[in-house]
Amino acid sequence: MRHGVFWVALQVAGCAVSAPETGFELMLPDALSGERAAYESEIRAALDHVTAWYARHGLASPKSDVIDTAIVFAEESEARRAIAGRFGVKDDAIPVGFSGTVDGKTLFVVRRELYARTYARLYPEHPWRADDYRALIAHELAHRLHASKATTIFGSEDGMGPRWFFEGLAITCASQFEPSSTLSWPQIQELIVRDAKGPLNYPLYGQMVRSLAASFPIRWLVEYAGRPDFVDLLQREYLPSEFVLEHPADRPSRGSILLVHGSAPFDLDGRIPIPGLDSPYARTRFTRDLGQALRAAGWSVLRYSKPGVQADRIDAEAYATTDLELLGRQLRNLWRFLPADRPRVVFAWSEGTLHVRALPMDEIDAVILLGGISSTIADVIQAQGGPSPEALRKELVGKSRRDMLGVDRPVGRLLDELDLEENWTSFQGLERLRMLVLHGTEDREVPLAQVALWKKRLPPADIVEGPGLDHRFMPRDVYDIAPLAREVAAWLDRHYPAC
Repeated sequence: MRHGVFWVALQVAGCAVSAPETGFELMLPDALSGERAAYESEIRAALDHVTAWYARHGLASPKSDVIDTAIVFAEESEARRAIAGRFGVKDDAIPVGFSGTVDGKTLFVVRRELYARTYARLYPEHPWRADDYRALIAHELAHRLHASKATTIFGSEDGMGPRWFFEGLAITCASQFEPSSTLSWPQIQELIVRDAKGPLNYPLYGQMVRSLAASFPIRWLVEYAGRPDFVDLLQREYLPSEFVLEHPADRPSRGSILLVHGSAPFDLDGRIPIPGLDSPYARTRFTRDLGQALRAAGWSVLRYSKPGVQADRIDAEAYATTDLELLGRQLRNLWRFLPADRPRVVFAWSEGTLHVRALPMDEIDAVILLGGISSTIADVIQAQGGPSPEALRKELVGKSRRDMLGVDRPVGRLLDELDLEENWTSFQGLERLRMLVLHGTEDREVPLAQVALWKKRLPPADIVEGPGLDHRFMPRDVYDIAPLAREVAAWLDRHYPAC
């Protein structure tokens, strides 16, 4: 229930006991007085959960700002009468089955058994769980925190955004209803249109916001939900990604690093999930192992799957859409998840070094390029024994953008990359950007000659050539992440010393 603006005297039969250790005053009717400890525990646990969830998403608020009073009703008729008085409306304006709300800093909620009956009637397809009553309380407290943030950002609770969003956000925060599959944008758009005309549908709202949270940080969604162009912004950038942002296990994070893939269809671990593929990239987990080493050095690491790539297979149709625009959109979405209050670093490998330019370059603190392309993709292809740029373009004439060239890239992506300016130009003139270029002398995929242009055009960059090391900065035919991890960690230590 949306928060009201009226304050009307509220009479509740029973007693109120101040409980300083809980941070709120609990008011119970006499019929529930013997259950005080249980209700205090449920409300306190919900309050802890909600404030921790908001803090985890960069929207911290002290518990004292959420509620200072909690009122539990034993009967639905009492709840509807009291809430109607609170909001200055008739009793029949309060929906049958009313279960809870927050007004100001006061939580109103019916007793557990009443909510369980209402839940069974409304959601027969979602079996009752032991923590569903606590989730109800968390849902209402999440509304209170959201309303507070929206008022700060937009000046009123209207900044909470459309109904489907503020209800879906509360459902996501409270962990209500089982998570469902991720929705496509056309599906979300259809549900948005349907919601403007239809009744409430909490499970679908939860599915909508959980899908959005795979593309945008919760913080970003809250900060944009009150804008009139909110849906347009979502439509332009929405692209769900499988990703994980992992933090050091034993210390505060020194900053965060986004690991950008090379050209191939890599999964979350940096592996090509094609069974039987005779390639070291199908047998090893490059980004997982590099991420583990960097976390041991005190850094948070974000790694992801390319669109269409899952842990055990590749959706060829979806992967064929991964042109430059799509990969750029994915990287921009992922970038938003990196905390801005500490250094943000991009580690890009191979063809991924061409994609860094899609990010907001003025927000990047440091870039680490491994096997990087300094000129153009056409130069690299020709150096590998491929056709000249002119001949290559002729070969692509008449092909669909979604035709695949090997397992690596769609035609559309190659066409886009052929139109790019020399890559070193993306990094010039960025005075605050720190830059490390790593290249193995035995790299047979991106020739060592590319390093010469880095040296010539970007002399402030630190350039390290690894004697005898290959495209992944490893000894040839040996999978060993240690040389790369040591070089990167040492460079980061010089520029961002541990406290």
